[in-house]
Amino acid sequence: MCALSNNISDYYYVSQGKTTIPNVDDGEECQMTDVSDSVLVTAECYSKMKSVVVTYMYFIVLVCIVLP
Repeated sequence: MCALSNNISDYYYVSQGKTTIPNVDDGEECQMTDVSDSVLVTAECYSKMKSVVVTYMYFIVLVCIVLP
């Protein structure tokens, strides 16, 4: 069984997004990125790109947090 902490700051690689930047709305930035990506590529390609990003993120969590 994994004994994981509920404190996000215990995990350096995934807690970097907890910092705040004045006058920056992450939700709005994410939405604008989604819209621009959907304009530039087809839906199938967009879906595959998201799959690659999610796979990469899970790999980083596995290598940097779970395995050490």
